[in-house]
Amino acid sequence: MESEYENVLRFESQGRYIEALEIISEAERCGNHSERLNILQAEIFMSLAEESENLYKKLVFLMAAVEAYSRNDACECVYPLFEISELLGSASFYRRVLKTAELFLKRIATALRSQEPDVAKDGVYAHLLKERKKVRSLVNVVNARIANHVPLADFKPEAIEMKKENGAMVERLRPHWESSSENTKREFMKVSTQELRRFVLNKFEKEGKYALEKVLGHVKKNARWIFWLCRSCSQKFSTSEECTSHLEQVHAAEFAPSSMNDLVEKEVWSDKTAVGVWKDAIDLVCSSVESFCCQGLTGVKEKINFDSDMAYVLLDKRLLQGNVDERVDEGGKISFSDAKLHCTRVHAGGGDDFMSWLALSEDWKFKFPRPIREFNLDMWIASLRSYQLVCRTLQTHKVIHLDAEILLIDKSRVKLLKHLTGMCLFDFRCYLNSPLKEYIIDCLRRRFT
Repeated sequence: MESEYENVLRFESQGRYIEALEIISEAERCGNHSERLNILQAEIFMSLAEESENLYKKLVFLMAAVEAYSRNDACECVYPLFEISELLGSASFYRRVLKTAELFLKRIATALRSQEPDVAKDGVYAHLLKERKKVRSLVNVVNARIANHVPLADFKPEAIEMKKENGAMVERLRPHWESSSENTKREFMKVSTQELRRFVLNKFEKEGKYALEKVLGHVKKNARWIFWLCRSCSQKFSTSEECTSHLEQVHAAEFAPSSMNDLVEKEVWSDKTAVGVWKDAIDLVCSSVESFCCQGLTGVKEKINFDSDMAYVLLDKRLLQGNVDERVDEGGKISFSDAKLHCTRVHAGGGDDFMSWLALSEDWKFKFPRPIREFNLDMWIASLRSYQLVCRTLQTHKVIHLDAEILLIDKSRVKLLKHLTGMCLFDFRCYLNSPLKEYIIDCLRRRFT
């Protein structure tokens, strides 16, 4: 049987980062704070940062890598620190890179003195020489950057893209829909849950059936679409306040206390708080979480309800009226009413909003019927690590720096915690929308073609 480390290593080599992060997260939840897993997690975050085209996401992954390395007091955190410096164009960050690199070179020198080149095993000596060359080269680059100081980079939010996932089919069906009677249009505003079950089972098999029953079970029990799910331990919460309290009390202290001696702490972390440079990075992390992750699951405009027996899914009547121009959320609450009376008094206009709703889909990779815990798991864990990195900085200096600057950093910490809570929010409507729309389009296709 493969060990946790071997499993993570295998998934990492295959580029299956979500699965690898899940194993690490589960190991930590069970109390296994392995140094080797920390290093692998840092390497995964570095790979995710390299692959990401979104600058906000790249920054979050890099800060997470710093924290993952720092859990082992590993000076390899110099590499993500350097990448952060390059992104921000920050002289203050570059100076931190130099401090960490200086400590790294000292450790390498000590390790080299303890190794004999002719008896070194597993290429350790050669690896140390290669690492020393790499760090020295990085130091030269950083010194050049500081000499030619570049102002702090100006990051701008990147909006979530919308795409017409079913656009071609919907456009073919649109003329038939527009020429249909009002009664015909009203028929499509309620969907049989039994028929939806059959459709999902045929298309997604047992995995889809299980996922749909999970949605319907949640709806029946809670009469609400939304909840908060801690991606680290899978605990559910009904309010954001409960989730925030959980994150602060349980996961802020998830990392083990640093084992670095006072000298090392002074060298590596001493003036991070003093100049408040982490505030710039944390604020950008917050912007990333807010602009990229949260909107995808909190921007639902359409209300989706059920009849009292949950025999029918009842769609938003505004889709027929053509006026779904603003969000009416009411906390994701679900209303239960008589399916026979649904939309009977609603005048069906052109129904263009209904057809547009069928065509559009958020451009995100997570879709039904994947396990909901996997949604944005990489970004969530990375943001959690960023939050813990700030907590680590505060923990190191909260006794020494009792001034306005520590309060500045703490405000950033609280801000990030708020957005981290936002990332725990899950709206089952977004999850259900994909198979629901596919089913309706299939019904329209069979009806009109």
